[in-house]
Formats: sequence, structure tokens, C-alpha cells
Amino acid sequence: MEWVVTLNPFTDHAQQQKGDSMALVYFDPFSGLSGDMIVGAFLDVGVPFDVVHQSVRQLGIRGLDVGCQRTIRHGVAATKFEVAWPMADPPVHRHLPEILSLVENSVLDSSVQDLARTIFVKLGQVEAEIHGETLSDVHLHEVGAEDSLADIVAAAASLVWLKPHRVVVGPINLGAGFMHSAHGCYPVPGPATLALLKGFVAYQDGPRAELATPTGAAIVAAVGIPGVMPLMTVKSVGYGAGQRDLCRPNVLRVVVGEDCARPRAPGKQRRCRDNPE
Repeated sequence: MEWVVTLNPFTDHAQQQKGDSMALVYFDPFSGLSGDMIVGAFLDVGVPFDVVHQSVRQLGIRGLDVGCQRTIRHGVAATKFEVAWPMADPPVHRHLPEILSLVENSVLDSSVQDLARTIFVKLGQVEAEIHGETLSDVHLHEVGAEDSLADIVAAAASLVWLKPHRVVVGPINLGAGFMHSAHGCYPVPGPATLALLKGFVAYQDGPRAELATPTGAAIVAAVGIPGVMPLMTVKSVGYGAGQRDLCRPNVLRVVVGEDCARPRAPGKQRRCRDNPE
């Protein structure tokens, strides 16, 4: 089975994966989502750490490394994905062509390269539109830094390992209040996050904080379709921890299971309890 790009009717880059995989991934972003929360949830749901670690090392950025640890967020045990690198002063911010060159010149598996490139291009498109620039000139600030590069590549490698034929994204809690970025003070959600989530169901609830980040939004916009939890046989549940411990569990819940709505290949029986035929 060969990974192409998970389906998404809201982007021109999406193509349906070939094969008869029954695997389904459901995102439950009741406390928002970010790149590190997505990777942490994938690790928690069963993606081997070596898959994530190797992919980031293969990106070829000197000194860039990752780790993970178990933590608690408002009573919920979760996996915290962490990125470590020698902090540059001033921080490194890259243009989109430089980021794509890093990915394409790496020794990453071609499937991981394709998916990571799709995510970066989708992010670059909305940033270029927001700032009135071309794709070649768009300057990715926070998302061009090493931590976001690692998040996106690690998320791509995790999805290639999971091989879902469908990724469904539930209603996304965006947070509230104001946030500070390289361009100044903006209302939550930031312009890029909101633009990336066109077509998805979103709402604002809870603490006055940014709960959904551009990196997280770019990942789900590139691979997901909006919806409620589908009819599925639950196989594994994972929680990815956010940076802060808030007044509610600051975690992203990811459910992996068998899609009951997808017809099986000839000769294979459906196992979903509520639909045994």
C-alpha cells in the first residue's frame, strides 16, 4: 500500500490514498490543537518514537533533536512531544522555498517528503494571501523555526506509519483573547489559523488563550475532513499534551480505529458490532 496524500476536498493538493486500508483517525480537538499536541497524541496512540525521532534526524538540521515524556494536564495523563535545538539569536525564520529545499534535499522517505511538502505549501499559500506576497517571497516566521519544522515532519512520518484511508477532524476549539506574534498583537485565532480552517467546524470557548496554532491547523487542513466522530471500532486512544496546564485538560485526543463506513474488499467480513453484515 502506497501513501499519496490523505483526502481533503478543501485543498487542491489532496488525493485519496490507494489501497483497501480500513484505518481511520479521528481528531477530537476540544482544547484546540498544535503541532506538538498532534505528534504527542500520535505517540500516545501507538506510533513508535523511533519513527518520529528518525524522521526529524533525517531532516538534516544540525543540533535538532526531539524527545517525549509522560505528563498530566488537569488530571489527564498525556504524552508531551518536545523539540530541542541550539537556540539562534535572533531566531531562524525561513522563506517557503528554503523550507521546501530542506525537505526535498533530506534523506526522508519520499512519502514523508510528499506529505510534509503538502502541509508547508498549504501554510505558505494562506500566509502569502494574508500578507499580499508571492509563494516565493512569503516569510514563515514561527512556522519556519526548528520546532515547527520538527512538528510537521514528525506528524507526516506518523501519518505515513498509521496509513489511515480517512482522517476526520471534530469541532475545533480556537481559544479566545489576544495573542502576540512576529507581526504584533492579534485576536485569537490568528489570521493564518483561521484561513487554514476554512470548511472546518470551529468555536471559541474556555480560557483567553490561543488553543489552535497555525502549525496544527496546517496539518489537519492538509490531511483531514470535518465531521463528528464516525461509526468506527475504536482500537486505540491517545492524548497529546499542550504546553500549558489550563483550567481544563489541555490535550488533543486522537482516536484510531476501524472505519465501519468503508466497504471491505471482496471476501473480507465487516467486524463492527453495530453493523455485522
